Amino acid sequence: MIGWLRGILRDRQASEITLDVQGVGYLVRVPASTFLELPAEGETIELLVSTQVREDSITLHGFRTRFERDLFDRLLSVSGVGPRTALAALSALGPDELAQAIAARNATRLSTVPGIGKKTAERIVVDLEDKVSGMRAKGESSAPAARGPEADVLSALMNLGYAEKQAARALGESTRAGHATFDALLRDSLKRLGKG
Repeated sequence: MIGWLRGILRDRQASEITLDVQGVGYLVRVPASTFLELPAEGETIELLVSTQVREDSITLHGFRTRFERDLFDRLLSVSGVGPRTALAALSALGPDELAQAIAARNATRLSTVPGIGKKTAERIVVDLEDKVSGMRAKGESSAPAARGPEADVLSALMNLGYAEKQAARALGESTRAGHATFDALLRDSLKRLGKG
């Protein structure tokens, strides 16, 4: 099992990156919270990894903090929640808001995540409400991580029903076009999504 990778960021797509580790390219799926903190291509990064082994595949999921990875792994322990749904939850809400919603038994908030219906949200709350407190690794802040407008816009677009990859592509184009505020990014991203 792979638990940690350090390498050069070679390629970044909406929810998947390619990491060059001593000449071997690893495809690593990442939530929006990690994706938005990635450096430029060609720079070295370190990611904590959760390895999912299935009969026909091995999939790596990368996270910038132990808290994100632990929350992802806890979500996978819930019946009916797979890696795609767990990543969607982390991407749509961010790790801090996700943990707060679970601890507060806010199934309604959880059910706003694409792929999580009312029954699954209730199951997540029942299974995890006692397990989300005290999950932070030593040295990690318990305060929510600073989130720029890009993270909030990506979350808003996903809550509007756009796929993460599609939303991230439009957001990236808006950012490169020079938009910086939440309103400007959201408005421009929606225009770009409307053209597609």
